[in-house]
Amino acid sequence: MQKQIIFPSLLLLLSLSFAGCGAGTGHPCSEDTDCSEGSYCKGGQCSDLPPMKLLLEPWGALQHHAYPSTEVTLKVVAYRSAGKSIDDDAHLTPAANEAVAWFFIGGDPGDGAGFPAGASSATDANGIAQMTVNVGTAQSRQLMVRAAAAGAESSAFTITVGRDDRQFELLVPTVLDTVINRSERLRIRLVRRMQDGARGPPVAGASIQAEFTGGVRNGAGLDPGPTSSATLTTDGAGMASVRFKTGTAAQSGYQVRFSATGVESVTVTLDVALRGSGGADCQYFTDCQPGYICDDSTCLPAAAYCNGDANCPSGYFCNDTTRQCELINPTLDGVCASCFDDGDCTSAGERCGDAGHCVPADGCINNDGCPDAWTCDQCGACLPSAAPDDIWDVNGLWFTNYHFDISDTLPGFLTHFVGPVIDFLNLVFAAQLQINIPIVGDILEAMLNALVEQYIPAWARTVVSILADFIHLFENMEVEGEMFIVQPTVTDPTPERLSTNVTGQEDWTSAQFFVVSFCPGGPAQFNSDPSCGQFDIILDSDINVNYSNDDLIVDVEVDPFTGQVMGDTLRLYGRNVEFDMSQMLTVMLDVIIQIASNGAYADFETFLVDAIPCEDFQYAIDDLFCDITDGNVCSVPGIEAICDAAAIAAVNALHNTLSDVRLKVFDLEFDQRALIHNNALGHTASILGNPDNPRSTTESAIMGGTEFGFFGGELDPDSWWFGLRDRD
Repeated sequence: MQKQIIFPSLLLLLSLSFAGCGAGTGHPCSEDTDCSEGSYCKGGQCSDLPPMKLLLEPWGALQHHAYPSTEVTLKVVAYRSAGKSIDDDAHLTPAANEAVAWFFIGGDPGDGAGFPAGASSATDANGIAQMTVNVGTAQSRQLMVRAAAAGAESSAFTITVGRDDRQFELLVPTVLDTVINRSERLRIRLVRRMQDGARGPPVAGASIQAEFTGGVRNGAGLDPGPTSSATLTTDGAGMASVRFKTGTAAQSGYQVRFSATGVESVTVTLDVALRGSGGADCQYFTDCQPGYICDDSTCLPAAAYCNGDANCPSGYFCNDTTRQCELINPTLDGVCASCFDDGDCTSAGERCGDAGHCVPADGCINNDGCPDAWTCDQCGACLPSAAPDDIWDVNGLWFTNYHFDISDTLPGFLTHFVGPVIDFLNLVFAAQLQINIPIVGDILEAMLNALVEQYIPAWARTVVSILADFIHLFENMEVEGEMFIVQPTVTDPTPERLSTNVTGQEDWTSAQFFVVSFCPGGPAQFNSDPSCGQFDIILDSDINVNYSNDDLIVDVEVDPFTGQVMGDTLRLYGRNVEFDMSQMLTVMLDVIIQIASNGAYADFETFLVDAIPCEDFQYAIDDLFCDITDGNVCSVPGIEAICDAAAIAAVNALHNTLSDVRLKVFDLEFDQRALIHNNALGHTASILGNPDNPRSTTESAIMGGTEFGFFGGELDPDSWWFGLRDRD
């Protein structure tokens, strides 16, 4: 049977401190320090210690896997044991300050392999000594490392160094159809390729070169710029991205090539076409000409968007023939009926305006409810002044950023669904174990409980802390998007002017979440630079991918909207966004485990199944106890069964939650506003909100809530957004 030993801190077991002086055997005592060296207090009398043997055992796996130019940390534990004579915790103590020598079996393996900090270390107060091994640059070899201490049997480790084969995975089509005047995000992932050709773990921190073949032309090239080349760095999930500006001319065959040292390059071909008009096919609104939106895969005039009165601002109605929002005219009864006071208005929320007509709850009742120099229409609509130049021009493409806190709107079972998973990772079932061996069993049970806790890799504790507070990830959800606003010209009333009513459409391209524990410098670093804890989720305009999909992509659908330019404020109404929440949760768990494990695991379910090998754990415990007791106790049955049962419960809990139909669609409904600013562009807007102080509630706000199966709630008031004409 091969040893697979992981040893805990033994300080929990240590109740004796050896003193340099004290009473001899047979003398009365109350504690071990009352006795001389080599004896201890037992039954109120000093007794001789049985012969204590120095043992040196591996702490962790004997077999390790690595890739060229990486490091592996090996650990051993030294302790003194009375073996078969153990009948007290004084007979099992950690051996501190023991010198441990480390060396390669068979001599120096060359190619840069070695011990960066020197080839010797000393055990700490817990008896633990460790050594960092640089495996060198050679591939496909085994390194044998031995740890030795005077008077103890040595321990040997094997490090298998695999091939450093890497491959690219394009996260966009190899041939991408697009249109002019658009910014396309090209995403790529770098992973290791296993010997059987299967995809291995992602490669973080690698440099990738992106090159626009043939150089910048027709305004097309890599962003920012445009330029012909860019250097990218992969994130914790092995991903990197670059934006490509499609330029001003229709052109087929643009190519962007991705390359890295030792990796076969890949190329994306972009075919750029003119934007479509009425009836043309589209996927995004940016596939259509200005003045058109993409509705049900077809370019339609944006002004023909409204489907009902709810799509129009207060005081307007949707004309069923023109599909445009028009001012309401007073009627004898019903909408905008005559009134003397609020009691004459019968519809919910209506009030009696100063002009003597019933106005909707969100309409104005007099000029005080409108921007400066605007007037309140008798039916509750705010109308601009007669000066055409007073109306801000918000037409065109905007790059948007949002911050949402949706944690309070999520269902209760989502808060608790990771409970069984956390139980498994913490292995809290250790307290259930019973070793029915007189005296020895009582001593080893405490050791076993500590051993189970130590069995979890250090990085897995990061995962545990994240999952324990999982719901709070949704307190800081940021989204990047591209919004296209259409603001038509009107001639009534004269003179010709920009309309104050707008329509628009938006694509959300990525979402960002933040985890403080991902930052090496902890909360201090996170507070000064939150990007250290950021991980990105790719968003795609499709609601068809099931949660079991392995792609790191989440489906989202953003509906068209209407709005108003009201003085210095842009108001957008009727925003509706749908997420596939089950896919969002799956992708978040996968990305978290990739980053936390440094790429050792690519998806969360594999981590649950493989991270804690229950069979090896059983062997490790059996071997450990056998060595400690000098062969007296070599089997502790039941460990593997309990471990397996906990793993199954964790996986089942994950599946049951993610397959819940109520998680399929997360519906985000909101209105938004932002102050309009210009940047030396006259009355043409260049900034919406304040990117330098986005949290200012005077600059922007998002008002609304969520519908989520049978759940939902109001958005947190800390939600905000801003928009820029130019991404840079």
